[in-house]
Amino acid sequence: MEHHATILWRRTSESFTYDSYNRAHEWRFHSVTVPASAAPGFRGDATMVNPEEAFVASLSSCHMLTFLALAAKKRFSLFRQPTWTVCTIKPTKAASLPIR
Repeated sequence: MEHHATILWRRTSESFTYDSYNRAHEWRFHSVTVPASAAPGFRGDATMVNPEEAFVASLSSCHMLTFLALAAKKRFSLFRQPTWTVCTIKPTKAASLPIR
């Protein structure tokens, strides 16, 4: 099964330096557009979804949908399934190398 997404970024600043370029972009899935940005720790906009949050949400969503499928196959009757997920990302020595 293939899954497709289009990620669209447009420059909004005159210069393109690490400090000046905008991190806002769009994720497009079929007819849905999601405003996204880098995480605030990477100069992103905290009001938009960032890739780290989306990663955690996708894992949590898959886990929940698997649980619901198993519950339905066992003929359990569910009405609500809240899921709270926390992920901590810590840089490693290999990941902390600066991009030059």
